[in-house]
Amino acid sequence: MLMHAVNGFVSPHVSIAKNSVTKSATEQNSKTVKRKPNKMAAAKSIFMKAVRCHRYASFDEKGKCLLSTPLPLRDVLSLDDNVLRPTLNNNDDHVLIQTHYAGVQYPDFLQARGLYQHKPTLPYIPGIDVSGTILETSSNDGLNVGDRVVASSVSNLGCLAEFVKVPTQSVWK
Repeated sequence: MLMHAVNGFVSPHVSIAKNSVTKSATEQNSKTVKRKPNKMAAAKSIFMKAVRCHRYASFDEKGKCLLSTPLPLRDVLSLDDNVLRPTLNNNDDHVLIQTHYAGVQYPDFLQARGLYQHKPTLPYIPGIDVSGTILETSSNDGLNVGDRVVASSVSNLGCLAEFVKVPTQSVWK
C-alpha cells in the first residue's frame, strides 16, 4: 500500500537494480556533502511534518499488556509538524531524500501495536520504504542530487516523514 506523503511525482519506471559504481581510493577518502542549490535556502525550516507513534497500541501507559482490546492505531499515531529535520554530516555515507511516497508495511503496523521484535524508543517515526528525490548526499558512489530513488530503511525507520536520512547502501536508482 502506498501513502502519498508530499506533493510530487515518481515515475512508475524505477529501476530496482542496486547501484554498482566502483570507487577509487581517493574518492573513498574524500567525503563532501553535495547540496542542491535552493533559492529559498535562507528560509529553509529546520522542522518538518512526520507521522509519529507516541505509545504502543497494545500496552497501557505503564507498559502493561491490554489483553481485552488494543487501542486503534489512530489513537497512538499523529501527524506532527514540529519534528526536527534530519541533517547530514561530512563523514557518514548517507543521503537526504525528500519523500514523494512512503510504503506502509505489516511490520509498521506491528511496531505501532508494540508486537514487533524490535521496539523503537517512543516517540518514533514509523516507515520502512520510501521513494523520492535526493536533496543532499555525503558519498561519492554515483548517487547525485536530484536523482529519483527508492530506499529501504529497515534499521533506521522514519520513512513516514517529509525528509528521510538513509544509508547509501539502502538506496537504489
